[in-house]
Amino acid sequence: MRITQLLGMAHYEFLMQWRRGALRLILVMFVLAPLLAMFLILASTQQLDLSATQWSDAYSAEFRFTSMAILMVLPLAPLVFIALPILVADSLPLDRHFGVRDLLDTLALERRVYLLGKVLGVWCGLLLTLVVAAVGLGIVFRFMHGPFSLRVWALLWVVGVAPMTLITSGVGLLFPAGYATRRLAVMTVFACIPIFVHLFSTSPLMQFLMASVTPESALIQNDSGAIIGVVGITLEFVVSMVLGCLLVLLIAGGWAWNWLRTQDVKR
Repeated sequence: MRITQLLGMAHYEFLMQWRRGALRLILVMFVLAPLLAMFLILASTQQLDLSATQWSDAYSAEFRFTSMAILMVLPLAPLVFIALPILVADSLPLDRHFGVRDLLDTLALERRVYLLGKVLGVWCGLLLTLVVAAVGLGIVFRFMHGPFSLRVWALLWVVGVAPMTLITSGVGLLFPAGYATRRLAVMTVFACIPIFVHLFSTSPLMQFLMASVTPESALIQNDSGAIIGVVGITLEFVVSMVLGCLLVLLIAGGWAWNWLRTQDVKR
């Protein structure tokens, strides 16, 4: 594999996603949706029954604010599992539509380099978006509410949000690889929404969101009361999740590579 071509392809895809507005829209959604949830939480906490809930003063401030911070990220679920794969679905068809694919063919660019570069370009933009959202939202939440567990916050983004963002965007980009029009690509990914919803129900992000509903049994505390983790989020779980995500992406990549190869043969 030619590393220079791969990096060039990834850079091209990153710039294309930014210039066409998809990446900017994703950044805005990933920041504004949790911010809106944060303001709603702030407004509603004054009206909640504070007895025997995660909002109760019987719990430490760190405990209460950590569960609130996790709950704030709830609006990201439909964005990650529904909106995101649809937004990137037309990336490959657009290359064909604008003649970029024909230009790249003259450079003897291998299909695997092309596909991997496209995926890496999208991923670079998404990872930058997640870093901005995680850091920015964490700072805003700290000043608006109070101290919370940075360890759980980091786990939420690194183990919960980031892997699911990468896999849904990767599958959404690769699965409709052979279509010549944006409409067919978007419609195909839209038809796969039930699969993405099922993925959400079994994802670590779902575990984190459930932890915000029942923090008494989900948040792990040490003897001094400090939060040190979330039930179920273990090293073995993370490893198995990463392997599963890689398998799904390899299958989607193989599907896309074979589809493009078949089209090239027919030419």
